[in-house]
Amino acid sequence: MLLAASGVLGASGVALGAASAHLGGGDFGRLASEFLLFHAAAIPGILAICVPSGWVGQLAASMMVIGAVCFSGDLAYLGFVGRSPVSGLAPFGGLTLIAAWLVIVAAAVGVFRQKVEIDDKTV
Repeated sequence: MLLAASGVLGASGVALGAASAHLGGGDFGRLASEFLLFHAAAIPGILAICVPSGWVGQLAASMMVIGAVCFSGDLAYLGFVGRSPVSGLAPFGGLTLIAAWLVIVAAAVGVFRQKVEIDDKTV
């Protein structure tokens, strides 16, 4: 499901980039497009790298989907309509994206380390 969400984010990023270039979304539309594309590309890698402790990758990827939709959706709406649909949506999305990346950092330094038995040895 998260890979499908990644694909939707990527397709939305491309479509939003085109719309911003041709229909006048301005800097907000372009920035929203870039954030969608960056995080769409990151999600499959996160899921692949975090396989040993799959829930960490699932958590980070889920947070990225939520954060990218909130942040980019708010910016795109602002770029095309001229106002934000929900006050605080972009900051919430941005903070969620930052938190997702920090989950990856925590996983990398072993905060979520699990004991795994391999050939009767605990690793």
